[in-house]
Amino acid sequence: MINLVLSLIAFLGLIAGWFIRKYTKEEIKSGKKYFIWLNKAIALVLILVLLYLNLNVYFLIIGIVLGYFIRQSYLYLGLVSFDFVNYFIFLFGLGYSALEKYSKKILILSFVMFFVGVLIANIYKIDGYYSLVAGALLWRLLDAVPDKFRII
Repeated sequence: MINLVLSLIAFLGLIAGWFIRKYTKEEIKSGKKYFIWLNKAIALVLILVLLYLNLNVYFLIIGIVLGYFIRQSYLYLGLVSFDFVNYFIFLFGLGYSALEKYSKKILILSFVMFFVGVLIANIYKIDGYYSLVAGALLWRLLDAVPDKFRII
């Protein structure tokens, strides 16, 4: 139960970033490059933490391939939503949604995908999730995939 509450708080970073973007448009324009660097730094730290916790090369490669096709980062983040990683997820969502133009529909989709990931992680306990998520976020960090090849 506590993990579910912490996961909900972690997801609130995405909603908080959405409010920041909606109500402080001028500040976002002037600080866009800082948000980009902050978001990439948080993603990189999250990748390194996940790989430190459990490095599995096979799951890392699978994560990179999945990240190529499925763009929805919050599906992956839901898989590793626990304890102190939730702080990184909150900060990632804060910067990510402050930069991206999100509609309410995309926020709801992200919410559903995040909690699908949380449920999968709680039902199927697999250590490889850390490496899988690190691989998917690594591909997302590079952001080199043309939109026509992405599923979500």
